[in-house]
Amino acid sequence: MTRIFADACYWIALLHRNDQLHEAAIDAQKHLKNAHVVTTDEVLAEVLNFFSGCGQHMRTAAAQAVEALRKEPLVTVEEQSRATFDGGLGRYKQFADKE
Repeated sequence: MTRIFADACYWIALLHRNDQLHEAAIDAQKHLKNAHVVTTDEVLAEVLNFFSGCGQHMRTAAAQAVEALRKEPLVTVEEQSRATFDGGLGRYKQFADKE
C-alpha cells in the first residue's frame, strides 16, 4: 500500500474552496484514494490555526474535519511528542529562507 505524508497545505486546500490549490488537492485525493495517509498532531494544529480567523462556520468545519481524520482507518495521525516537536524545530531552523 502506498503511504503519503499530508502537510497542512494539503488539508487546508481540501477544506478551503477558495484556496488556489483546492482543485489540485481534490485531484490528488481522488488519485490516492487507496493510499495510507500519514499526518501529525502538529500539522492538524496548524490547520486549526489557519481556520481560526475564518469565521465560525469554517472553524466548526475544520474542527469536524480534524475529528473525522482521527477516526479514518486510512489516516494515521502521529501524536505530538518532544521528539517530533524538536524535529520540527530543527527543520524550521534549517530552512530559514522559507516563509
